[in-house]
Amino acid sequence: MSAHTKGVLAQIVSALIWGMAGPVVKIVLNSVPAFPFVFLRIAIGALILTPLVINRHLKLKLKLPDLVRLTVMGLLAITFNIGLYFWGQSYTSVI
Repeated sequence: MSAHTKGVLAQIVSALIWGMAGPVVKIVLNSVPAFPFVFLRIAIGALILTPLVINRHLKLKLKLPDLVRLTVMGLLAITFNIGLYFWGQSYTSVI
């Protein structure tokens, strides 16, 4: 399989996953409040990604200030964004 075909398939799979995310989030928010759900989602992601980040950190030899900046940027960009998205979903009746 060529790199182009793999890329197209990856985009299709990504679109399918994100396309189903809205209705799934709305269904789950009927049972679980928004912010505990966001916390669980971020915590599970952090547990899965931490070993990968540590492995990459050892290869890249990042300095501590850079690692702190990257961590803060990731927390603000991802956690804040997902938190607001879930909070908004809990107040809408669109889906």
